[in-house]
Amino acid sequence: MQTATYIDGKEEYSLYLSRPFKLAVSIYFIFVTIGWIGAAVVIPLFLVLSLEEINILSIFVLTFSIISLCVIAWIWYSILSTPYRILLSPDGIITFISILRRKDMNVSEIRSIKPEQASIGFLFVRSSRGKVRLLNQFDRFHELISKLKSVNPSITIRGC
Repeated sequence: MQTATYIDGKEEYSLYLSRPFKLAVSIYFIFVTIGWIGAAVVIPLFLVLSLEEINILSIFVLTFSIISLCVIAWIWYSILSTPYRILLSPDGIITFISILRRKDMNVSEIRSIKPEQASIGFLFVRSSRGKVRLLNQFDRFHELISKLKSVNPSITIRGC
């Protein structure tokens, strides 16, 4: 059984992913991104720039390339904004920390913690301030749920 860890008086709950898994997933996403940029952006743009005149096909290719870049950016934003650490302070403030941001909320504001239909392996913490998407892979997560329910018994819990 793992013991609680504290950072500045706040109890810490960390995402559990082994180092080899983190490395494999990182390499995978980097290669997929490079491949996608090459296939959906660089090659089509090279073909369009090699044309002597702009036609409807070149406009379509440019639009497709721009949409592809937006999709890639959205995927990376989603990955980098997924929390890897949760801090729970004694005064009832819960902090979700990701690479891109920190989101604080009061435990009393949380309405539910449950998965969505098409999100296997993810939980969504819904509050009056919005929602946070979590990987369902945190150490001592059941302990965190118990503490949250003791502070706010109205939280709806599903799939944890």
